[in-house]
Amino acid sequence: MSLPKLLLVCALSIPVFIALFWHWNAYSAYRMLGDRIGNESYYWFAFHFQTPNLAKLFPGYVDHFGSLPDDLAARVAIARRRMRLMHAALAISIVLIVVLFLVSISDLSDAS
Repeated sequence: MSLPKLLLVCALSIPVFIALFWHWNAYSAYRMLGDRIGNESYYWFAFHFQTPNLAKLFPGYVDHFGSLPDDLAARVAIARRRMRLMHAALAISIVLIVVLFLVSISDLSDAS
């Protein structure tokens, strides 16, 4: 197996780890807010947590983050910053996977 193919196989696991970290981050915020959320589902909370401006457009929107105490608001801000970093890391990993895929395809065409 050539090096680009090996790197491609290894790089395919990066988005999985990013997604796991993303969900761990959202779920820890979900658990941290606890009773303030009520009986809102985790998936709606995660969508709302990730993109609050888009969530405002949907019916049933409740602003859970506007009335938080300063300590919880700071922790939510840190968690959102981590989410933005995970989005950037995911975009970079997708570019890496595409480049490695194209390199491995070019290796196949050169071999024949």
